[in-house]
Amino acid sequence: MKLYGTPVLLLLFMLLSCGQKYGANLPFNSQQASKDSASLFANGIISTHLNEYNITFSSDGNVVLFTIANNTTANRFYTIFITKKEKGKWTKPQIVQFSGQYSDADPFFAPDGKKLYYISTRPVLQGIPKSDFDIWCVEYANGDFSKPKHLGNGINSDKDELYPAISKKGNLFFFR
Repeated sequence: MKLYGTPVLLLLFMLLSCGQKYGANLPFNSQQASKDSASLFANGIISTHLNEYNITFSSDGNVVLFTIANNTTANRFYTIFITKKEKGKWTKPQIVQFSGQYSDADPFFAPDGKKLYYISTRPVLQGIPKSDFDIWCVEYANGDFSKPKHLGNGINSDKDELYPAISKKGNLFFFR
């Protein structure tokens, strides 16, 4: 896996990945928005009065994970939520099974849908949570997530690693 930690490469990757076929033409809303207008995604379910951001879609478009921030001047706590499309409608978002105890954010499904990358302040070993964000990964199969795996010191540092994204070739992009 090659690592690219510069913001320019991350921006380039994100721009190039916007049209990937696994997410480009999926029917996310029951009503199609016209090409010259914008509308809220899953208004009242995912798009609410809360501070939602950093959304990611499974490869089939039926599972969505996103972050809700509880930001104050004294606290930066983030939680990852999950919703699934059932019978054409999105379910009520729930805290995903690996989130909620520590500050977790920036979920990103791998293009094949088998892994999810995200950032967290969870301890690497037993002990107190980290003061900075590291990149973690979970396997995804049959609707369940594995135990979180820290990506190690070859990727993570004593600074924040943010916005992980992985390409079809397995290259990990992130911001530090």
